[in-house]
Amino acid sequence: MKNILYILLVSLLFSCSEKIRVYTDKDSSRDIQRFSTYAWGTIKNLETDNNPIFYNELNDKRIKAEVNNQLQAKGYNLRDENPQLVVHYHIVIKNEIVQRDMSNFYHGARWIEADRNSYSSQEGTLIIDLMDATTDELIWRGYAVSVLDEYRPDIAEETLRKAIVKIFSEFPPSSKLN
Repeated sequence: MKNILYILLVSLLFSCSEKIRVYTDKDSSRDIQRFSTYAWGTIKNLETDNNPIFYNELNDKRIKAEVNNQLQAKGYNLRDENPQLVVHYHIVIKNEIVQRDMSNFYHGARWIEADRNSYSSQEGTLIIDLMDATTDELIWRGYAVSVLDEYRPDIAEETLRKAIVKIFSEFPPSSKLN
């Protein structure tokens, strides 16, 4: 009974977690603020090459819409022809089984053994890359990491929005901001 309560408690803690950790990295030799235009890189076989639960047309639209909002608020303009920056994104889902040894011991078939509890979790990472369109070099990367509950389409849009807003809170505005 104690083990069941422990597993339930750990599951509740992780399923209720809305903590989104954000990290950014940049090419310090490049001044991203000198850029003012961007376009989206092409994505082919969106649903066939990746996990279709997370990589799908609905999430693609959600991600692109919010990234557009964030970039445009910082003075960058979407332009399909001759952009200065190209935007790409990636979704990485990592499945984990965590096993914890408990301090409770019991007598096993041959010796005393520690209780072991395990639970599974998923960690999701949304990565947004900005590439120099001329050189095709990565010049800025932002990513958000969070423990995922089950995939719930009813909260996917809000979760993605929060993650993207947090990612772009670290992004510099264009020096050409009007």
